[in-house]
Amino acid sequence: MRALDPPAYKKLPDKKDDSHICADDVSCLFANKMQYEFIILNKHLILHMKCGNINVIEEDTVIGEEGCCMNKMLVIGNSYIEMILSVASLPAADTMQIEEKYDLRPGGKACNAAVVSSRLGLDTVLCSTIGNDGNGSRLLSFYKNNGIDTRFIRSDKDQKTGMSILIHETDFDSSRRIVYPGANNIISFSQLEDAFSSCADGAYISLDVPFDIIIKASEICYRNDIPLFIEASPAKSGYKLDELVNVEAFIMNLVEAQIFSGMRIYNTEFCLRACMRISQKIKSKYYIVRMGDKGVFIYDGKYHNVVISGLTEDSESNVGTYVDVESATFAASYLVTSDVNRAALLSAVAGYMTRNDENIRIPSKDQLQRFCVKNKVKF
Repeated sequence: MRALDPPAYKKLPDKKDDSHICADDVSCLFANKMQYEFIILNKHLILHMKCGNINVIEEDTVIGEEGCCMNKMLVIGNSYIEMILSVASLPAADTMQIEEKYDLRPGGKACNAAVVSSRLGLDTVLCSTIGNDGNGSRLLSFYKNNGIDTRFIRSDKDQKTGMSILIHETDFDSSRRIVYPGANNIISFSQLEDAFSSCADGAYISLDVPFDIIIKASEICYRNDIPLFIEASPAKSGYKLDELVNVEAFIMNLVEAQIFSGMRIYNTEFCLRACMRISQKIKSKYYIVRMGDKGVFIYDGKYHNVVISGLTEDSESNVGTYVDVESATFAASYLVTSDVNRAALLSAVAGYMTRNDENIRIPSKDQLQRFCVKNKVKF
């Protein structure tokens, strides 16, 4: 199988024939003798410059520049206050055990994805529901401090803000998670439709959202020609994946790919077979499988490719890291660059950083840039 080719842009007419372009739809025009490339997302015209050896993504830029318009990502899903407990081992029944530390921090797939998107330089909008309580107020402050648009976060009077409890047993290097969804279960259709009025260029959602909301989001994306990125977690049987439309990328890890395909994955050949099976259940432009240190597998329905970062994992990697970082980094990078291979590589690098640097929970664009330059990551 040969590697995937980057998606091709359509061509606008030459500069001499651009009098038909409405000034209200274009925020800026470039100088004469330039070719124009465009993508239309949500009825917005976004121009990217290409002239001579100047490309949309310069060689020294990791994520890529937004051009004359800033890319906007709408993230839909759950917000939690997350409690992290680190214990040597779980206490026996009816006994008490004293430990040294715990941590409280914002969490949830949508929360993490929104922070990733914002820190990578995208204009980020979050659609979520919290409780009218202290934890909800903490989340709102956190989002605002991270530059996230909170206009479409609903505060519910009857439900508490969701809570997630992560218990890590250091003696056995294992983790357990208990989740109380709370207000997260009551995102409404009207709230979702209001969020899409933000004129997003892309939408991101995980399978932990009620499935009727996911279907509704895909329908809105289809009507408005907005690419939809689906983080396929948690994976389970019973999803009516064939009802989803306009999916740009269906993003999985190995376990999720095995669950959705119903087969074991031992190597890239089996991964290809699994993606072919999954493609019969859900129509997506790309099927992405995160394979850890084996790389990121990409399948477009015809060809496949494996992108490997070349980074060596630390044997004592951090615990409780956010796998959401990899999926959200892929979505944000792809939305900016339209380069699936580059987005896959950046997602692998971002995941590596969160696993191996205890000082980085979610890397920023500058941190990702410096890391790639320092470690000579090749694109």
